[in-house]
Amino acid sequence: AAIVGMGFLYCQGRMLIAAKGIPVWRTPRIMALILSTGMAEGCGLYLLLAPWLAPGAVTATFPSVMILLLVALAGRFYAWWVYRNGLKGKAPKAALAVLNRSNIPFIAIGHGLPALALMAGLLFPGARLLFALLAGVCAAAAGWYIKSVIITRAAYNQGYAIEHTPARGGGQPGPGVKPGWE
Repeated sequence: AAIVGMGFLYCQGRMLIAAKGIPVWRTPRIMALILSTGMAEGCGLYLLLAPWLAPGAVTATFPSVMILLLVALAGRFYAWWVYRNGLKGKAPKAALAVLNRSNIPFIAIGHGLPALALMAGLLFPGARLLFALLAGVCAAAAGWYIKSVIITRAAYNQGYAIEHTPARGGGQPGPGVKPGWE
């Protein structure tokens, strides 16, 4: 199931890269973000659903899945940082503004809170289930949130760029324009 899931995530990333008219999608950096977000979501959903679907798995697998989720969160944080910094000057101002507005909630709720909950769950085995549930909800919800933001709210199309303004008569052509761009 994990291999099929990673294949699905790869296909999602390739579809976004192929959308050439949307600058926040077409960057190759989105592939790492989609894959790392999917890993974090998968681990988070496992921590969230395992107590009800496989109660015996909680004591056996939770510590290793919690550590795996910490690694996935670190990977997603790095992929997000690389993705956002790679868009500077290559995406419309409005798209960058949407991503900037969602940056702090995504990092705080999607990375900071679950990382703290995971570390607390590893340090205090008596409360491991509660901390794992909190981390799982935050990791999965933050992944869905940021993908929703990228797909729906930051998906400004490229618009038309004019390489140089035309000259009329005997004048010289002027500089090009990219309305709405940095």
